[in-house]
Amino acid sequence: MTGSGRGEVSRALDRLGLPDTPVSRALLVLIDDTVSRLDRKGRILGVWVGDRDYVADLDDATIDEFEAATDRYVTDFVGADTRRSILDAIEQCLETGSLTTVEFTTRATGRTLYLRGSCTPCGNDQVMWTSRDRTADHEARRVAERRAELESMLSDGLQALIDAGAAIVDDDDLVTGVFGRVAEFFGADAAFLRRFRGAGHIEIVGQWRGAGVDYSPPGTSRAGSTYFPWAARQLARDPILIVPSLGGLGPEASTDIASLDQGLEGGLVWVRVGSGRRPSGLFGLLFDRQRIVDDRDGFEPLIGFASTTLGLIARAEEELRRTMQRHVLESIVHGDPLPDVLERVCRLREAGSPSHSCVAWLVDDHGRLHPIGGADDRFAGFDPCPDGSPELVAFDRGERCWIDATEQDPGPVARHLGAGAIDLIPLATGSGHSKVGLLAVYDTSRLPLDPTEVGADPHGELAASLASLAVERLTDLAELAHRATHDSLTGLANRETFVSELDRAIAESGPVDRLVAVLYCDIDRFKELNDHLGHGYGDDLLVDVADVLTTNTPDPCVVARLGGDEFAVLLEALSDENDAMIVAERIRTAVRTSPASAGRRATVSIGVAVSGSPTDHAEGLMRDADVAMYQAKSTGRDRVELFAERLRREARARDQMGRELVDALDHGDVDVHFQPMVDLVAGRLMGFEALARWKHPERGFVSPGEFIPVAEAGGMIERLGDVVLERALAVAAHWDGLDLHVNLSAVQIDRPGVVERLLERIIASGIPVERLAMEVTESVLLPGSLSTLENLRVLTDAGVGLVLDDFGTGYASLTYLRSYPFQGIKVDRSFVDGMEHNADDSSIVSMVLALASSLGLEVIAEGVETLGQERMLRDKGCRYVQGYRYSVPVPRDEVGGLIDRFGSGVSSVF
Repeated sequence: MTGSGRGEVSRALDRLGLPDTPVSRALLVLIDDTVSRLDRKGRILGVWVGDRDYVADLDDATIDEFEAATDRYVTDFVGADTRRSILDAIEQCLETGSLTTVEFTTRATGRTLYLRGSCTPCGNDQVMWTSRDRTADHEARRVAERRAELESMLSDGLQALIDAGAAIVDDDDLVTGVFGRVAEFFGADAAFLRRFRGAGHIEIVGQWRGAGVDYSPPGTSRAGSTYFPWAARQLARDPILIVPSLGGLGPEASTDIASLDQGLEGGLVWVRVGSGRRPSGLFGLLFDRQRIVDDRDGFEPLIGFASTTLGLIARAEEELRRTMQRHVLESIVHGDPLPDVLERVCRLREAGSPSHSCVAWLVDDHGRLHPIGGADDRFAGFDPCPDGSPELVAFDRGERCWIDATEQDPGPVARHLGAGAIDLIPLATGSGHSKVGLLAVYDTSRLPLDPTEVGADPHGELAASLASLAVERLTDLAELAHRATHDSLTGLANRETFVSELDRAIAESGPVDRLVAVLYCDIDRFKELNDHLGHGYGDDLLVDVADVLTTNTPDPCVVARLGGDEFAVLLEALSDENDAMIVAERIRTAVRTSPASAGRRATVSIGVAVSGSPTDHAEGLMRDADVAMYQAKSTGRDRVELFAERLRREARARDQMGRELVDALDHGDVDVHFQPMVDLVAGRLMGFEALARWKHPERGFVSPGEFIPVAEAGGMIERLGDVVLERALAVAAHWDGLDLHVNLSAVQIDRPGVVERLLERIIASGIPVERLAMEVTESVLLPGSLSTLENLRVLTDAGVGLVLDDFGTGYASLTYLRSYPFQGIKVDRSFVDGMEHNADDSSIVSMVLALASSLGLEVIAEGVETLGQERMLRDKGCRYVQGYRYSVPVPRDEVGGLIDRFGSGVSSVF
C-alpha cells in the first residue's frame, strides 16, 4: 500500500477492524499484498485486498471470495499439508510477540502457487496476516538449481573424457555413459554427436539410446553438399534448434525428415558445434514419444559441452594417430619384419576412418604387385592384381590417382572388397627414383568419391611416406646391419661386436691349449697430434693404424675400434701367451713405420691379456688388457706389456688413491709447501716454488709422483691446481720482492677458460704479475698444441713468467723451445745429481747453460744437495739454484722464519 492516500488507509483500517493508530497506519503503508486480521485459531476477522496485481493469476471470482471471507478460516484457502504450519506460525507470533513467517503452497487456475505468509501481533490475542506470491522467485530458483545441476554433470562428464585421454577413441562405454546421463537429464530417448568431415560426409562419433527405443542414428553417410538442408539454414542463424514434432515441420523439411530414416514420433533438439555458417558438427537429443519442453535457456550449456567433447575426441584421435605413427617409426628403427611394419602403416591410415580399408602392395622382380600390409585373409585364393587392374596401372604410371565406382569399373580388388572408391598412392625409394609398390585405400562406404577431398588427404601421404621408408629400410638392411656393428671411419668392428665375439671365443676356447688373447692398443699422444696437425691427419692416422692391425694379425681374429684412438684385437686358438706377444710386437713395429707415422713418430702402447681361467669373461679380459696398456704408457709409451696380477693390484691401488684424493680435496687435507730458490751471484733468496703436499691419515705424506698422475688421469688436476694456486697466492701476498713459482700441468693448460681463471685469481691476490711464474713440463710442448701455445702466450702477454721444468728429459725440447714464450728453464735434477761423477751429465748441464744463454733464457738448477754441485754450477755460470742444500720444502707457517734466516745472506744457511 506504499504511496496510497490517507483515505485508502482509513478504508483498510475499517475493513480490518483495526483502531486508527499511528502504528496501524505505518504498518499498512508498508504492505502491498492482501491483509487480514486473524484470531488464534486462524479465523478471519477482517480482510483488505490492497493491490490486485500480485494475484494476477487469480480470477476475479476467487479474489471476491477472499474479500468476503470474514468469519471463515485462513486455512480454508490452502492445502491440507500446509494448514498446520500456518496455525503454528500464528501461535508462535502470539507467544513471542514478534514477526513470524511461513512458506506454503496453494492451487489456483490449475497450477501451484508458492506463497510466503507473515504474522504480526496486533493486540487482543489477534494477528495481522499478510501473504505474498513467491511463485516467480521459486521458478527462477528451480531453473537456476537445474542449470547448476546440468553444468555440474557436464563438467564431470568432460573431466572423465579428459582423464581418459586417447582411450576415449576406443572406450565406447565411457562416451555412451556421458551422453546417456545428458539425455536422461532432459528426458530424451536418444542422443548422438555428429562430426562433419567435409564434402557432405557425416560421421557419428558417439551415441546413446534408452531402453526400448528402436531409433538408431545412421553412421557414416553422405547427405549432399550440406548435412540437413532445412536444419542447416536454421542452425546457421541460431546454435540451438528445438523441433517439438517432426511431423509438423512441413514439406520444406522433408529432406531432413527422410535423412533420419526412422519412425520418430516425437521431436528433437539440435545443438550446433562450432560457430558461423560452417559448423564442425552437431549434438542431438531425440524424443520418441515424450513432449519437449521449449526451454532454450535450459539447453544452452550443451553448446560448450558439445564443442568441447568433439574437440576432445578429435584431440584423442590425433594423439592415437601420433602414437601409432611413433610405433611405426620405432618398428622401422628396430628392424621389425617388413609385413609387420606395413601392417601398422595400414592401421595408421585407417585410424579415424571406419569406412576405409588400407592395403600395401609391393612389386616383385617380375613387375607384379602382391598385397603385404593390411591384406590378412581377405585375399586368400584370390589373384588380386591382373594385368590392366587399376593398381598396376597406377604403379606403372607412378602417379597418384583415385577411382569412383559410380563412374568406372574399380577393378577386381575393389569389387572383391566391396569398395566404391579407391585412392592409389605409389611408393618409391631413393628420392622417388625407384618404384617399389603402392598404397591403396579402399572406401567401403559405397559413396561417391570426391577427388578434391581425397587429393587433400594428409594421412594418406604420411602413410605412403612411412611405407616407402619401411621398404627402403628393407632394401638397405645389409648396409644398416653393417653400420650397426662396425665403425664408420675405419670399417672395423665396433665395441659391441667385439665384446660379443670375445664372449663367443671364450665359450668356445675349451682346452687350455686353445687360449684367447685380447690386445688393447692405444695411439700415444693422439690428442696432441690431432690438435696440432688437424683432424684430417688424425683420421688418416686412425685409418692407417686400422690397416696395420688388419694386415699384421693372423686368422682367426677380430679387429675393432673401441672408440677414439683405442683399438682391440681378438686372437683365438693360441698355444701360449708368447703367440700373443709376438703379434703385439709385430703391430707395434708396423705402426712406427706406417705412412701416417712417417716424420711424426706416431706410436702405440699395447696391453695384452690372455685367458686361462674358467671364470674368464669378455669385460674382465678387456679390463685386464686395458690395465696392461696403461702400464705400457706409464713406463714410457711405445711398449707392449703383458698383464700380470700385480698390474691389477696397482690399478686397484690407483683407483683407491683417486677416491682418497677426492676426499682429501674435499676435507682440505691437500696443502702447499714452499722450497726456496737462491740467487748464487747476489747471495740472496730469489723466491719460492709452491709444491702440492698430501698428508694421508694412515700413510703419511704421499709422494707427488704418485698422486699427481692419478689426479691427471682422474680429471682432478684442475681442482688440485686451483687449491695450490689459491693457497700459494695467499701466502705470497705477504712477501716483499720475492718470486713465486707455481706448477701448471699439461692437462690443466689445455682446459677451456683456464687462463682467464688464473689471471682473475692473480689479480685478486694483489701480487704483482711480474713476480709470478708458471712452470710447465716438456709434455706440454709435444707435439705443440695450438690451443696450448695460445694459452701460454696470453699468460706471458699479461706479464706472468713462464719456465720450462725438467728440461732435458724429453726428446723434442730443443725442436720446439723457440716456439714458446719461455723466460727460463730448469735443469732436471737427474743431470745435477750425476754432474760430480759423470762427465756426460756435466757436459749436458754445460750445453743447457750455453743454449739458454744463446736464447736469452735464465736457468735454474734443481736438486742441488752438495757444496761440490753448487761450486760446479757457479763455475759453469749457473746463477739460480734450488735443492735440499738450501732447504727442504716447508709448510706455509715456516716460510716466514726461512725468509728471516736468508736475510743475512745465503752462506748463513749452508
